[in-house]
Amino acid sequence: MRLYYHPLSSNSRRVIMAAVQLGVKLDLVAVDLLKGEHRTQPYLQINPNGKVPLLDDDGFYLWESHAIMQYLADKAPGQALYPLEVQARADVNRWLFWSAYHFTPAVGFISRERITKKMVGGSGGD
Repeated sequence: MRLYYHPLSSNSRRVIMAAVQLGVKLDLVAVDLLKGEHRTQPYLQINPNGKVPLLDDDGFYLWESHAIMQYLADKAPGQALYPLEVQARADVNRWLFWSAYHFTPAVGFISRERITKKMVGGSGGD
């Protein structure tokens, strides 16, 4: 499996950490976000969202970090990271959705203002 990622992307890092915990080997392909590689036509053909991470499992393309983590867990036999029992899995999913819809947007705003803007030559908050 191949993972298109950027090393500073927290979404990419969470997928990589899950893969390490699951013992899943990923071939990593860095996507240079600062050069706009995620907005090129070839990349947009495999990921219309134009973001990272993107998992390529033999031509099956999956984006969204939480979906990728769940997919990797479902493919890893005997894994203990993502529960099989329905209520336990629902509890994990609750926190994944909370992270996606509440935590990540708040942290993303702070990160853009204090880090990303400075990286691309803009002014960030102090």
